[in-house]
Amino acid sequence: VEPAVDVVDHEFISWLEKWNLKLIYFDFDSFESEVNQEFISGYKKYYEKYGISIELVGHTDSRGPKVYNYKLGKNRADWLKGQLINAEIGNEITTHSVGETELVNKCKAGVICSEKEHWLNRFVQIKLSTNQE
Repeated sequence: VEPAVDVVDHEFISWLEKWNLKLIYFDFDSFESEVNQEFISGYKKYYEKYGISIELVGHTDSRGPKVYNYKLGKNRADWLKGQLINAEIGNEITTHSVGETELVNKCKAGVICSEKEHWLNRFVQIKLSTNQE
């Protein structure tokens, strides 16, 4: 009997590399955005085969009170989770917020920045993991 050969699923690896750590951006003071159908169809295709779980992390810019921004980041992550559940992706999704604590640029409170620079801090990050070793 010949040993089993592991077959590399290049299509899955390509999908995972594209979507893991992907950022979904939001307008100012908003917790609604666009959900990409390519992500949803790929997740549906690979979820059972690879046991994919999703962590959604909400981020905000530094404008507004810290408590408000923390809640806004959570609302963004929860909104995206709701969109995924509506698309019949409800398994293994966790959400949390880091508010304005992990800015991607210099735009902390009191620093003058353009709207585009602030926009770069308003996102939900998708973190994917599998139960595969």
